[in-house]
Order: sequence, then structure tokens, then C-alpha cells
Amino acid sequence: PITDFQLFLRISHFGFFLSFALVLLCDIIWPIMANRSESTLTTLSHLVVKIGRSFPILIINGICHGIYNQASTVMLSRLSLVHHAALNCARRLFAIVVTSIYFRVPFTTSGVLGVTLTLLGFGIYSNLKARRKLRGHKDVMHGIENLPASERRNPERRNKINNLFSNNSNV
Repeated sequence: PITDFQLFLRISHFGFFLSFALVLLCDIIWPIMANRSESTLTTLSHLVVKIGRSFPILIINGICHGIYNQASTVMLSRLSLVHHAALNCARRLFAIVVTSIYFRVPFTTSGVLGVTLTLLGFGIYSNLKARRKLRGHKDVMHGIENLPASERRNPERRNKINNLFSNNSNV
């Protein structure tokens, strides 16, 4: 079986090679093909200067994205898929609101409606989750797919959950 870290590395490698191929195509091959009248050396020198200016930002962005993906993978192994998805929605909502305020992007009607619907959905989910916990319901949904990844891979835990659902279908 593959560990969470190995899965993270495979996803990261795949993303890197896919991104590298797209950058190679969009930033090197197409400009050379478009500027056939200029010399290839001049076109390449312009590309090197353009890449050199943005290289520190690309490195910082790559490091931050790698840290984010690793944290997300670790959290997914400890939370159910539903909890992880809800937290991911909250993260995106936070990013939208903060960047809109920071870059002074005016909120449109559809943007405000989207933020409101997301907040409303997240609030309903949190409220129902808290009520369910107060009533003493188990913190499992119907099916093993909602368990954290570490518990889904554990055959003993998986059998225990499957027996729970087969013996008591009204959980």
C-alpha cells in the first residue's frame, strides 16, 4: 500500500511535469514560432530576462503551494472527506474575501451572492454537525468512504465499521 507521503510525492511530480510541459510550450515554443522574423537568439534572450525577473516569485509560490498540498494531504488523512471539503470551502472563501479587500476589487452582485451562499451552507453544515453531536450520534456517515484515509486502509477498522452498518442500519 502507498503511504500518504508517497501519494503526495506522486501528485507533486505529476503536477510539476505537466506544468513544465505547458510552460515550455507557452513561453518558449510559441513565442519562437510567432517571432520567426526576429532571430531565435533575440527571442530566447528576451525570454531569459522575463523568466529571470519572475523566478524568485515562482520559487516562493512553488514552496508555498508544496507546503499547502502537504498540509492538505496530512489533514485529509486525519479528517473525513466531508470535513475536509467543508474546510476547503472555508479556505477558498477566506482567500476570495481577503484578496478582494487587499487588491481593492469591487464586489459584484454575483460575487456577494456566492460568498453569502457559501457562508450560509457552511453555517448550516456546522450547526447540523453540532446538533448531531449533542444528540449523541456517532460521527460517521453512511459508508467507509467518509473515514480518514488512515482508517480506510486499516482492515481491522474497516471491518468494524462495515459490521456496524450491516447490524444497525439506522445510524
